[in-house]
Amino acid sequence: ALGCTTQAPDFRFSRDPEARTSHLLDVLDDRHPRVLVGSSLGGFVAARATQRLAEAGRTLPIGLFLLCPAFDLAGYPLDRPAQPLRGDAVFLVHGRQDTVVPLEHSRRAAEAWQAALLEVDDDHPLAGSTVHSVNAGTSKVFCWEDAAVADANQTGRGVVRHGAVLVIFGS
Repeated sequence: ALGCTTQAPDFRFSRDPEARTSHLLDVLDDRHPRVLVGSSLGGFVAARATQRLAEAGRTLPIGLFLLCPAFDLAGYPLDRPAQPLRGDAVFLVHGRQDTVVPLEHSRRAAEAWQAALLEVDDDHPLAGSTVHSVNAGTSKVFCWEDAAVADANQTGRGVVRHGAVLVIFGS
């Protein structure tokens, strides 16, 4: 996992996004920098968890990497969460041929959060652009981690290297 620790919490116990978010918050370790990665429903869960971490005054992730996040779907209670992370701390990837979650939803999120959005010629599972998406996301993860190390050194909290990267897949 590129020298990073990865976790993939088991969400099979429930399809409810709020239950999954609560479970994720229970397994997060605030002592280490982390990047939340989520695809589809997992993208919503990662964004929602970040919102709830901020509301609880807990340590925020150093980055969010969201793939076709399931925001703003009609008939489903997944309104785009308010996002305390902005700009370079958030990176979205979305397929132009996605028929599950419209690309426009990620465009609105990227605009609202002043975040980068990589649009790829692919559909919802991003199977045809996995290498491209992962390469782009990996570059962001290492930028986020380098920033966390610099911050730890500057504030005297010691060097933190290779924090946990939580992988949250949706389905």
